[in-house]
Amino acid sequence: FLMTNPLIDAAKRIYDSGLVVLPALRKEKRPVGAWKKWTKERPDFDAVFGSRTKFDAICVLCGEISGGLEIIDFDQNAVAFDAYVERLKKTAPELTRVFERKTPVIESTQRGGKHLAFRSGACGKNQKLASDANGGVLIETRGEGGICLIAPTDGYVLEQGDWANVPTITPEERDAMFEVAREFDLLHAPSYVQTPPSRVQNSATPSRSAPIAGTPGVQVSAADFLRRDLSPLRDSLRRAGWSYLRTEGDFEQWERPNQPVRGKSGGSLNVKDRYFYCFTSNGAPFEPNKCYSPLDAIALRDFGGNVSEASKAFAPKRSTSKRIRSVEIYNDDQRFPDSGRSCDGDAPLPLAAVKENGSADVRAASPAGRVSQRDSDVAFPKELLDCDGLIGKLADVANQFAIRPQPEGAFLAGLSCASYLAGRSFALNYAGTLVTPNLYALFLAPSGMGKEVLRRVCSSVAFTYKPDEPVPESFASVQALQNMTSRVRKLFWLHDEFGRDLATMAGRQPNVNVSGVITESLKLYSNANNRNYLPKLVASEAKGTKRPDPVDRPSLTIFATGNPTEFYEATTEAVLRNGYVSRFTIVYGRIYSEKRKTTFDDAKNAEPMSLPPALQKDVLSWRDYEATACDPAILTFDKDAFECVSAYDEETEKQIRLDVFNSDGVTEMKARLFEKAWKYALLFKLSERGPRPNLVVDRKAAELAILLVDYEARQFAKNAKKFAASDVSALANEILEFVRANGGSASLSQITRKFQRHDKRRRDEALATLVDADYVDVADGKGKRIFVLTEENS
Repeated sequence: FLMTNPLIDAAKRIYDSGLVVLPALRKEKRPVGAWKKWTKERPDFDAVFGSRTKFDAICVLCGEISGGLEIIDFDQNAVAFDAYVERLKKTAPELTRVFERKTPVIESTQRGGKHLAFRSGACGKNQKLASDANGGVLIETRGEGGICLIAPTDGYVLEQGDWANVPTITPEERDAMFEVAREFDLLHAPSYVQTPPSRVQNSATPSRSAPIAGTPGVQVSAADFLRRDLSPLRDSLRRAGWSYLRTEGDFEQWERPNQPVRGKSGGSLNVKDRYFYCFTSNGAPFEPNKCYSPLDAIALRDFGGNVSEASKAFAPKRSTSKRIRSVEIYNDDQRFPDSGRSCDGDAPLPLAAVKENGSADVRAASPAGRVSQRDSDVAFPKELLDCDGLIGKLADVANQFAIRPQPEGAFLAGLSCASYLAGRSFALNYAGTLVTPNLYALFLAPSGMGKEVLRRVCSSVAFTYKPDEPVPESFASVQALQNMTSRVRKLFWLHDEFGRDLATMAGRQPNVNVSGVITESLKLYSNANNRNYLPKLVASEAKGTKRPDPVDRPSLTIFATGNPTEFYEATTEAVLRNGYVSRFTIVYGRIYSEKRKTTFDDAKNAEPMSLPPALQKDVLSWRDYEATACDPAILTFDKDAFECVSAYDEETEKQIRLDVFNSDGVTEMKARLFEKAWKYALLFKLSERGPRPNLVVDRKAAELAILLVDYEARQFAKNAKKFAASDVSALANEILEFVRANGGSASLSQITRKFQRHDKRRRDEALATLVDADYVDVADGKGKRIFVLTEENS
């Protein structure tokens, strides 16, 4: 903290005007030390601003002690401030003189908000004046007993007036200002919903429609379809750069594009009443403080406001097939089937998935077989995007040079680099077990959405660390992996074919070499602290003609990238259970990453991506440390860190006990969270302080680690059903092709033998899917169950 003269001089001047001013901590937004007593008695300035007081901000106490000081606080980037001032002028002309003659204090805050300060003889307690549609604060006051950080604190800019000359207004003027502010309340004022959603077809919408499956004569319009299935609206928002944050009751909170304050909502999707509400002024083409039906929102976003064209695009087409009768589009017993579900709740399947010729792809037609191609709906912890030290510096490099920045992927790349650098040099002692920093990381994002620069950053770190050692991108065989492990002991594998590995593990693309590499990487993960790790014996070693050399503490760090859709399609329940996927730190990127704008000069003259010299020096400091350390430095942790991780682990164990009989792989993943938490805590501490042997993992590192493992757990649990669903749908397609190749029919015993690698439950689900969707019929043949292709599919 810096005790700067400008802050003290400003504080003294404001104090002398009659306000109570206190030293404060800007990041924590509170006064230094105990301060409640100063709400009743005026402090001595020299005592509170003593030479030993450490502070980096100043704040004022509101209320009677400061002459009736009251502050109206405009939150959410002051989205309502300009409209509030304009409405004051229109609805309360008598208040114009308050702004023109009395000049109340107006300042902008470090978070983009606004303060409007005045004195009055009617100062009340802190109160909320207006909320957004989801209950978030738009306008509130700081009154009796309240505090506010003020200019000239860093981040606070005085725009009007003077804190040493705050004007006094009448109680009537104060009441009028508050009444106008309350008019902006959207939570309790439905009259401000300008275009409320309708559960009947809009008369302006074309009447093109199709019947609901299983309900002859009942028509469904494009507007009805989009209200019942919110997936197209969510996808439209994501393409525009909006990001899902969280679900609160009936509302999904969404972050607007290019939001400078991560995690702040700019709009909400009401999953009960089926409308999107925009309350940010930076959400164009949406207007602030306005509601949109799904059809209106999509028309505005993707069709230039043309509702007719949007209706044509989303009006379901009637299938010509009479055989595919079991694939229901909507459950008409419930007008809005997925009301109240989370953002990724299973929505009813549109009949448009059925092909024009009457046949359908099983993956598209089967409710169990749909594969989501959307990005993650589990909000990534914003605290992790602002990591200190090495991780944050590397993430900044990736974001700076990326044409399409992926901040979540940049964080994971930085974390993986820290894992590589710390490998073999550090470990954490927990109850006699050494937790090593070796990390397997997987970043998922669509092709062309900014993954390449992440691999380049990792490659640059590895090259700086060992310029004479190539960075592997694949291994042709397990022997190649073992040979490189024996030679360098510490590897950084930049893996861009993760989907191939999963397909091999699922048995869909058999490859002995790939299977061997996967098995060996599993062994290396758990042998990072083995002083005598022995690779698989080759023939010459087995015959005794060559002596096998053990490897001292092999360290393998993997940074893999992949496409979310391929990941879902390739991941099976068996893969989830074998521990390979559960070992990975999986982070989901943005399905659409907006391209970074650049000027002609920058595009022409910018230097190619490289690590800054200071960052290269940091990387080399890790190499120098490893060269001088014979044994790994064993770090410890303090009690706060222990209690933090233990509290989370206790809750996880409760879930494991409840889920132990599940077979979806979630339990296996949760069982590894405890070890991962300590790995991450170790890496966060090393990233912050560098290669120092006497570090102690503290609560800050532990809390960051818990944020990451909790994100993984929620993301993994949310997607486990997708993995299982994709497994069923893929198996159904395989069985269908097998039956076709077998002359159009196959017995249950033939199918069982052919697909014995899949468990019975999966086979039964796949066969039931084929029968329900009328791809095959069941016949009895001399005591055997025969599956025969239907006429349309033969």
